Amino acid sequence: MGGFHPALALVPIVPFMPHSPGDLGLFDPREEHRPDTLNRFEHWWATPVQFVLLFFGFANAGVPFEQIGPGTYYVLAALLVGKPIGILLFSGCASLIGARLPQGLHGRDLFVVGIAAAIGFTVSLFFATAAFPGGPALAETKMGALLSFVAAPLALVASRLLSRRAA
Repeated sequence: MGGFHPALALVPIVPFMPHSPGDLGLFDPREEHRPDTLNRFEHWWATPVQFVLLFFGFANAGVPFEQIGPGTYYVLAALLVGKPIGILLFSGCASLIGARLPQGLHGRDLFVVGIAAAIGFTVSLFFATAAFPGGPALAETKMGALLSFVAAPLALVASRLLSRRAA
């Protein structure tokens, strides 16, 4: 009734959950065992959320494969081209103002991460259903989100090629 999607329900609550004063780092194994509420919440819900996202995708994907059109190509291009470019561009901007990549992570790794991030299954489906009423445009954009799974093998190939060049 308020015009907000139910998926936004926890947004005003999460910042007020008790949390640790500092971040140990993205890849620090000690991060998983911190006793604060927010960290326990994050790690406890990680696996159930993966299953919920999978079922969300299946429930919202019901589109026949013949529903391919301009919307499909726009979404697919935005994900396959826009995500890697955006990640590389903003990481470059962050490095210009003094931010550094975590130890052991290189620019070629960011490129692979950008390609893997192009898999736009759940979020793209969520926004497509929120943006379009039922009809051809919704079906086409959903198909673009589903076809973004092509990014998975592309990320694997890019990872293999870039790891060979780095060696």
